[in-house]
Amino acid sequence: MKQKILVKNSEINIEVKMVDANHAFYGLSGSDNIISFTTSRYKNTPLVVKGPGPGAGAEVTAAGVFADLVRVTTQ
Repeated sequence: MKQKILVKNSEINIEVKMVDANHAFYGLSGSDNIISFTTSRYKNTPLVVKGPGPGAGAEVTAAGVFADLVRVTTQ
């Protein structure tokens, strides 16, 4: 199960979702970080950015990403 945050038309939806082995988030473990962008330019094949190794931690990372999403959608 992975956490998914979807931003579309200034709406933010957060859900926990089961992903299969074909999903970019499937192989994540521990402190891996990943974000996937589906845009008009990356509609059929999303742009996936993955960074291995320890980050700020799950809570701090989630709070930072959420704050960034809120800022982007309110500008």
